[in-house]
Amino acid sequence: MADPAQLVQAHLRQKAELLESERKLRHDYSFRQSLSELERRACSIVERIRSHELNTIWKCDVEDGSGHLFQGVAFDLAKGMIQRTQLWQIVKRLPKGALLHAHIDGMVDMRWLVETALKTPGIHIKSDRPLTSPDSLRVALIEFKYVPEQSRVETFDIFSPSYIPGTMMPLTRAAETYPYGGHDGLVSHLVSRVTFSLDDCLSHHQGINKIWSRFESIFRILSGLTFYEPIFRQFVHRMCFEALTDKIRWIDLRVVFLAPFQLADGTTGGFLDLLRIFEEELARFQRSEVGSSFWGARIIWTCHRRQNDEFIRRDMENCLAAKARFPDLIAGYDLVGQEGLGRTLEEHLPTLLWFQQECTIRGLDIPFFFHAGEVRGDGDCHDLNILDAVLLGTKRIGHGYSLFQHPLIINEVKSRDICVEVCPISNELLRLNGSVSSHPVPALLANGVAVALSSDTPGVFGHIGTRVSCDFWQILNSFDAVGLEGLGDIAETSILYAAFADSHGCCEEMGQQAGVIRKMRVAEWRDEWLNFCKWIIAQYGEQFSS
Repeated sequence: MADPAQLVQAHLRQKAELLESERKLRHDYSFRQSLSELERRACSIVERIRSHELNTIWKCDVEDGSGHLFQGVAFDLAKGMIQRTQLWQIVKRLPKGALLHAHIDGMVDMRWLVETALKTPGIHIKSDRPLTSPDSLRVALIEFKYVPEQSRVETFDIFSPSYIPGTMMPLTRAAETYPYGGHDGLVSHLVSRVTFSLDDCLSHHQGINKIWSRFESIFRILSGLTFYEPIFRQFVHRMCFEALTDKIRWIDLRVVFLAPFQLADGTTGGFLDLLRIFEEELARFQRSEVGSSFWGARIIWTCHRRQNDEFIRRDMENCLAAKARFPDLIAGYDLVGQEGLGRTLEEHLPTLLWFQQECTIRGLDIPFFFHAGEVRGDGDCHDLNILDAVLLGTKRIGHGYSLFQHPLIINEVKSRDICVEVCPISNELLRLNGSVSSHPVPALLANGVAVALSSDTPGVFGHIGTRVSCDFWQILNSFDAVGLEGLGDIAETSILYAAFADSHGCCEEMGQQAGVIRKMRVAEWRDEWLNFCKWIIAQYGEQFSS
């Protein structure tokens, strides 16, 4: 009979061999293998800090009224505590590379946007009902619009029972006469209308459709502010500044061109005006002292998936015209909106294939960057958007929440070199999972899928300082197998898959240019990463050396 001790050792050897084979399948395996001794030391220090905080913060009762905080607690319950952790201070400093999944409307701090609107002459507010009580304020359909001085007529009191729905009131006067706290009260109320509340975040029993209705209503309110030229110009600067403050150097930005774009004189402009102004302000920010290190941004042209074929084809024609006029600004095309209630990619196939043919005929490089798999289904028609996206040649997949359920599609994603733009906090807040602890991102990383962390609409979600740092912190704090090394790989991956320039098209030089830019920016990020690791050692090495 075999010695029991030898049997145990044989079992442990087999276990170790299998675990090592599994580790080699991870997407971050090569990144981990490339780390220097200094970088490994920094990662080890961060792991000790994480372990210390898990045992002293996230397994303890606290006396701030939030109850028992545990690892993986809902993000909005943990905000206050997160900001007091050492892990948060570290993640804030982490160089994050590129933000690959971002919707323009939700990309700034909402209090800044409301206060900017109040400082902008001519901004008016209207409602579908008199705002005579706190309840009416919460449910009214409110909109904003710039009204030129020559067009202003009688001033209406939106807070009066005799208010005529749909008539305009100057926003500054509304702030002066707001019956529930004056200027500051109106600012707080308007901010609450365009950001998720704690109730929004935690009322999971209301389901996906309810929260999506609330989510989409916010963008109808924001459009009258965001797409007015004087505010939009400031918006672009603020967005880039907030990104750079959070160690983001590049943004691939999704923009829906549905709302009218008001020019400074009150006339209605078009999508070409918006793009021209965006390009002007982006260049101005990069020329400034504060923005000199910002790599830039490109736009993924976006349309709602619920629209009919005729509407989407007209939208695609506009995208083609925009690409011809602004070839360096337009990066790709996408369909957005609540996936589980929208039309599937299969339903859109004739239009999507027509668009690809038109791009070829016109010599334009406009690849797809599809939202897909932002559902909880398993094999239904909406879940299978993810397969149609792959077969249509999508460059990246937005969210890809359901991808982990499809092993063969995972293989296709890897073989076609597709990156998944993962938005953990967005998925939690929009009801795909109850907390980050049940998010599938570890399964994607373990299966070797290229993953980039993104914040989706951080201003609307009320992230801490509208930061993607929140998503990075959630992943680091929640999953044992990721570590700082995993976050480093994720940040570098974002640069490898960012749409810095067209990767193919009418001339071979385009692809070569994209490759040169990518190589240069990866090298720049590596320098940032190394300095970041040195900072960790200097800041925490003595306290967490062993």
